[in-house]
Amino acid sequence: MVVEAPRASLRSGPSTVAPELAVLSYGSEVAVVTRAGEGWLKVRCPETGAEGYVAEVFLGDAIGSGG
Repeated sequence: MVVEAPRASLRSGPSTVAPELAVLSYGSEVAVVTRAGEGWLKVRCPETGAEGYVAEVFLGDAIGSGG
């Protein structure tokens, strides 16, 4: 999946109050590890190996997204 927002926070837990581990920019690729509750995905960043949680609304499919 890819980030389809100008920025998305990679967080330590599936919540907007969880500490931010990193900021993912538009077009950043992530691999989904698992669903993590309502509206959240646990993801891994292939470039760094970092894992954390991203709100699903900020992500889309790499191919064929946007319509």
